[in-house]
Amino acid sequence: MAIKEVPLGHAGRENELLTLSSETLSFNSEFISNNKLQKAQSVKMLIDDEDPYFLGMKFFNEAKVENCLALQAPSDRSGNYRRVKSAGLYKAHKLLKIASQVSDVKLRTFEIVKDIDEDFYKIYLRPMFEYRVLWESKNQIKPGIGIYRYIDSTDAVVYIGKGNVRDRATSQIRDEWGVVEIQYSLLKEDEECFKWEAFYLEEFLKTNGALPAFNRIKGII
Repeated sequence: MAIKEVPLGHAGRENELLTLSSETLSFNSEFISNNKLQKAQSVKMLIDDEDPYFLGMKFFNEAKVENCLALQAPSDRSGNYRRVKSAGLYKAHKLLKIASQVSDVKLRTFEIVKDIDEDFYKIYLRPMFEYRVLWESKNQIKPGIGIYRYIDSTDAVVYIGKGNVRDRATSQIRDEWGVVEIQYSLLKEDEECFKWEAFYLEEFLKTNGALPAFNRIKGII
């Protein structure tokens, strides 16, 4: 027998996170400390016209920088976290506002990353079924692949799926499911569709103890 200690090593840096609420965006203490941003007084938000899920952030030590938001420290100085007021930003970024209204705080929290070739930080929002259309208007669905969920007359989610959103909705068998609304997100790659379909199915299962009604029926695609 050769008994020895378990080499636990180091866990590394704590996650660097941005959390959304109805009134503020909050940068956690780990992010501020790890990136030596304690003296930062303002932040400029960056968007990408080709990627609605992207949000960039560039920090400045000066208080008054054009087109920037003021960083606010906690009033009691109990930590290094910082926050900014979100009202103007939510008007300019629809998905941020949608994300801020999610009840589960875990789904309103995003990891902040920085590529070595960039001088700004960024997060990527999750697709949040941000497009909505009534079932009888399904021909108005924007073309493309993505994830989608079907809502019935009781406002219950009865199916979560992936693929060509419009084509799947026009399948005759689905006219019998009692769907009144389709909620969907458009994505660029099949891999993203698989990833986010699995994510939302898992979240639904955790919350409800079972998959949506028509996901439970084998053979339905």
